[in-house]
Amino acid sequence: MYPEGETRTSSHPIGQAVRPETKGIRVLHVLRGHRWGTIERESVRAIEWLQKTGVESFIYLDRYSPLDQALNKKNLGPTKLYPRQTLHTHWSGRLIFFFALRRLIKQHNIQLVHAYYIEDIVSVGMALRTFPEVPFVLSINHEIVKSYRKLWFKPFVARIDRFVVHNPEMMENVWSEMKIHPRKGLVIWPSPIEVDEDGASAPVSLTQEIVIGSYIPPLLRNMDGPQNLFTAIKVLQEKLQRPVRLKLFIDRNLSKSYFVEHLSTFSRPWAKSFTIEICEFDGLYPPFSSIHLWWTLSDEAIEDFSLLALKAHVPIMAPRMPSYIELKQKQPWVGELFKRNDIREMWANAYRVCDNLMDYHENLALSAKVFIPFWNQIGAQERLLKLYDKGIRLRKFLNARKGL
Repeated sequence: MYPEGETRTSSHPIGQAVRPETKGIRVLHVLRGHRWGTIERESVRAIEWLQKTGVESFIYLDRYSPLDQALNKKNLGPTKLYPRQTLHTHWSGRLIFFFALRRLIKQHNIQLVHAYYIEDIVSVGMALRTFPEVPFVLSINHEIVKSYRKLWFKPFVARIDRFVVHNPEMMENVWSEMKIHPRKGLVIWPSPIEVDEDGASAPVSLTQEIVIGSYIPPLLRNMDGPQNLFTAIKVLQEKLQRPVRLKLFIDRNLSKSYFVEHLSTFSRPWAKSFTIEICEFDGLYPPFSSIHLWWTLSDEAIEDFSLLALKAHVPIMAPRMPSYIELKQKQPWVGELFKRNDIREMWANAYRVCDNLMDYHENLALSAKVFIPFWNQIGAQERLLKLYDKGIRLRKFLNARKGL
């Protein structure tokens, strides 16, 4: 067993000129890392950038989690803090989490806590009761389906100073389920890397096979999502009467669950109907070359892979959620939406895209910059730094007023 709060410190990367207002800010990122999705990938990129601005970052996460492995591979500078046991498997882990947070905030003189999972608001809120000068920032990238307006949640929700969401539609969801005013929120769209010319989709040909791409997370817990995808594509090929190839992208260097390790075995029954290709990739993002349609299985409010596909002029198939509905209202050629687990609607809408692939690609190429938010990584991180700075100054002001 490892001692509570064991650290691994590496040198800070050499960055650009340090901003006076952010120099020396000590931020604790509470990001357990047992998932691997948009919020984790964005945090890796954000922390890497924050390190260059003079912000001293500490990350409280599970050892050997996908996030831990990704940080080790990138050799980033933040200090890692590990719990004695995994943070999400047992109620005792939550109790240890609470006591460990209090000790770590005091031990490392933390000035701001940034949590990335809404399930952690109770533990973080309780830990911060003895640190009224420390602001609490929460990132949200999943639709809130559980009401946090109940009496026992109110003290912890009230402790949230600022929140960050990945699309404007989440603002209304946060207000309705948590009663946090939108003025406390900041919208930062996922800003994946820019697509090079070589990474753009190949020209669409009506005679070649249709290539559909999808991402399988490393810690897949069951095969329900991929099996629905396989079934829908099997019917799709029968209706199209054209060859279809499914490229399943998986991370090469991250530990994988049993289902991902044996993905080829689970997909074998469907491989008789259409071609299935399992593609391992390095880095945070898969390549989009020669992909004609991107099919997301993510339940996040907005997926960075889907946005990256649109930037590469590749239409998408996505669950019917507010963020994707908003994109489709602005530009119908982004692709099609479907009700989750509705096989009939999945293949029918995919057929609509595949039957008009050239139109989708041409319209995306013409108007992608109009309807897709203008991503500027530097600008987004500058706004996050201002959010941190504003939260710290406001906390100091409120504490000063209480002391009068």
